[in-house]
Amino acid sequence: GVEGSSVVVATQRTGPITIRRGSLQKGARAAQPPQAHPQQQAQREQQALQQQQPAHHQALSQEAPPQQEQSTAPKSFAGVGMRVHQFSDGRHLQVVAVAPGGPAEAAGLRVGDLLLSVAGKSAVDAMLPDECSSLVRGPIGTEVVIATQRTGPLAMQRRAVAIPQDAATTFLPAHEDPEVADGRVVRMVRQETSPGIGSCGMSYCPTRDRRHTIIYSMREGYPAMASGKVFVGDVILAVDDIVCERIPPSQVAQLLRGPAGTEATFVLRYDPSEFPADALRKVQLTPPPDNITLTPPSTTS
Repeated sequence: GVEGSSVVVATQRTGPITIRRGSLQKGARAAQPPQAHPQQQAQREQQALQQQQPAHHQALSQEAPPQQEQSTAPKSFAGVGMRVHQFSDGRHLQVVAVAPGGPAEAAGLRVGDLLLSVAGKSAVDAMLPDECSSLVRGPIGTEVVIATQRTGPLAMQRRAVAIPQDAATTFLPAHEDPEVADGRVVRMVRQETSPGIGSCGMSYCPTRDRRHTIIYSMREGYPAMASGKVFVGDVILAVDDIVCERIPPSQVAQLLRGPAGTEATFVLRYDPSEFPADALRKVQLTPPPDNITLTPPSTTS
């Protein structure tokens, strides 16, 4: 074209560009523009690309403003106030401590209960105590469902609760405690005392050193007295495979009660000297006969 006039050239990369015509000698090489820094070149190409895009496309392609940093403060986690161990059959987890006033106690969980599932996962044959604890713990205020053989599913709301140390550390499988091996085993079937709930008809109090629970009296017509194998002055060493050393009598009572018609297994040792002095003056002692079998196993009454 005429030297000095303009021409518009459009490319895919740049869009329309206006170029002014000039003279160029034949055979002369076009002047090479100075090479731009790679980063500057990339910026120019990005600007040129945005010029040929619609406005809404440009808005989408622009870098989004930085979002506020999410809080990384940890959530408060809690449980339901229970402790479990591996039951002697190797298949179940058994509740060995329940925090007074905690969600587990409020829902009806008791010492001695055998777990069937925790948070929807089977607790039979495969679950270990640590895994159970991980499933039970969660954010405060959330719900977890625990099912036991005795109760079926129980819904509990997690909250901060502590298990007393005297209840948390003294429950052991009976076969691991040498003291229990010296006792005698008595098996009884719980007799109904209220709808669906049974007991063996015994009253008890702490021993004088408060390490154990000792039988204080028995009710006529109930399994303990009818068995002929249980005596006032018997120290309760274990119930259903749980060693009852330094367990508060209230928790021993939870072990002794259960669904009517179910069997309870006791390990006992006759030792009335363990009575506190004030209790010893009130009880009526009938020592075991000489021919009683004081070593396991005894007959089921």
